[in-house]
Amino acid sequence: MIKNLLLFFIFLALSLRADCNSYYLLGSLKQSSNQIVKTKEIIAWDYSNNKWSVSQPKNISDLSKADCKEKGYLLINNNEISYNVSEYSKNYYEVKKGWNFLSSHINGISIEETFSGHKDVEFVYTYEPISKVWAGYSPLKELQNLIYTTKILDLKNIEPRRGFYVYARKDLKIDIKSLEINDVCKNIMVNEKYAILINSGISNTFTCNKEKTIGLKSRYTSHYKRGVYDESRVALIYPKLETQTKRSYKYGPADPKTQLEFTKEYEGMSFYMYSYYDKKCYKGVFPSIKIPPMASLKELK
Repeated sequence: MIKNLLLFFIFLALSLRADCNSYYLLGSLKQSSNQIVKTKEIIAWDYSNNKWSVSQPKNISDLSKADCKEKGYLLINNNEISYNVSEYSKNYYEVKKGWNFLSSHINGISIEETFSGHKDVEFVYTYEPISKVWAGYSPLKELQNLIYTTKILDLKNIEPRRGFYVYARKDLKIDIKSLEINDVCKNIMVNEKYAILINSGISNTFTCNKEKTIGLKSRYTSHYKRGVYDESRVALIYPKLETQTKRSYKYGPADPKTQLEFTKEYEGMSFYMYSYYDKKCYKGVFPSIKIPPMASLKELK
């Protein structure tokens, strides 16, 4: 009798425990709890009694042993997945009910401006591989406050060609609010005497012009500011110049944080920069023997 009663309670406990296969796995190549993951600090979101709750980061390697409730999802740190995607040029998203994997806009996307008016969107996420953490946003205040309580970055903006997740309670059409260079630098860009280069700190490489006479590298990262995921792009607006000289001169302003490589012919010439990170336009001068390098460029207003 006692043995049968014990078996009954064991069966009851197992039946009440939710199947982790009902959980969505962000950062996994397959949607199955029957797998071993090579990662640490997994964050679990549970939904029960019509309410979301979130865990602190847990070291779980066997997902089948995760403590799952009614339903929810896991944020899995996985650097084996590339979030580099193709360009997206439409000015809206057609979001389906449930989880969606989307491409950021060709001009980047302002997360709060894009999603703040959509209360049927619950979560927006992207992954930051250098720090191995997730960045998240919710237009619902109570969920955003939960995001602040755990090791999830505050998601501000996403650069072009980056994949991200959106969870919606119903099908939606969402207009995209992109990031644009401000009017000060934009008015300079339209001058035919100038060309433009844009570099992202995510790439960690130089962006060069066709002639390879000038190169630009951003020294920002998407997790440059503590607790925040944001832009790392920088635009260089420089004078067009015909030269065959190899770029052998280097200049690394501290504000905005960039690195330049250029040919001797650019010495003493003015250039301009736009920092997507702080949304400011700057003016600088290529240093020479007579013009020392300035640590900070002059902000234009």
